[in-house]
Amino acid sequence: MKAIMYHYICPPPVDRPYATHLSSDNFCKQLDYFKQTDRFIASDEFDDIINSRIPVPDDGIVLTFDDGLKDHSQFVFPELLKRGLWGFFFVPTAIFTGSGLLAVHRIHYLLGRYGGSAIMEKMIGDEYLAPFLEKPSKFYQTTYRYQDNDEATVAVKRILNYVAPPFVRDAWLTKIMLELCDENQIKKDYYFTKEDMISMHAAGMIIGGHTVAHPVLGNLCLDEQRREIEDSLACLRGILGEKSVESFSFPYGRKATYTDETLQLLKDAECRYSFAVEHRNITAEDISNNILALPRWDCNQFSYGQLVK
Repeated sequence: MKAIMYHYICPPPVDRPYATHLSSDNFCKQLDYFKQTDRFIASDEFDDIINSRIPVPDDGIVLTFDDGLKDHSQFVFPELLKRGLWGFFFVPTAIFTGSGLLAVHRIHYLLGRYGGSAIMEKMIGDEYLAPFLEKPSKFYQTTYRYQDNDEATVAVKRILNYVAPPFVRDAWLTKIMLELCDENQIKKDYYFTKEDMISMHAAGMIIGGHTVAHPVLGNLCLDEQRREIEDSLACLRGILGEKSVESFSFPYGRKATYTDETLQLLKDAECRYSFAVEHRNITAEDISNNILALPRWDCNQFSYGQLVK
């Protein structure tokens, strides 16, 4: 069974000429492709698979969408309804609080609007961020290997998402966002709302946790990880109902971004299953022994899934 991971699905953003995304047309073409090559699993069938009541089908497909993006409520949700499909929507709960974007999306916005070279130039000129520009990281060999980005864009993402301490990164991003754009206005068009999420849940979409602020969980101490997991699930359960949120996906998702302690924290928080990022199918072995780190394919590994600018 394949779990497919999606993020941005939209027409080309007019204010972000460098932004990469999956076009809405190609998303529809990819759904048509999967319908021909595999079989979309019904949500109750997926639940039976998770509970080991039925075998894992080789030809099964489930769809997952990360980050609570406006694209998902405005385009993906209606398209799934039209086709009689459902999906997982994993939501970082800080999108419902505060006035700005999450750090990961500040980075996406700046890169999409100005390009990697321009943002790298600004990073090089910052006295606090500069020491981290050449710092080796365990994440360099495992991140952004399957994205078609220029070297500067990859370097910016690795440094800001994985290497620089969050307090240094966030201070720099705040300064740059204030200098270059109106973040309050951008946020209104970036994420879906609580009301959107409630409507999606009522229509059969499955809402899952995705932490509070989308950090690399493996970089946090145990108490910080616990807060990110427990607070995010508590927020979603408070909105949708105590038994309505039992799934999770890891931000960034590859094995180096979470730990064995992370898995235990999910279990303690009564999360039944969770998704990571690993390009292979879900097997019976995963259901038995890897239920809290189920593999997901990136959509760009299949026909019509290539990201464009």
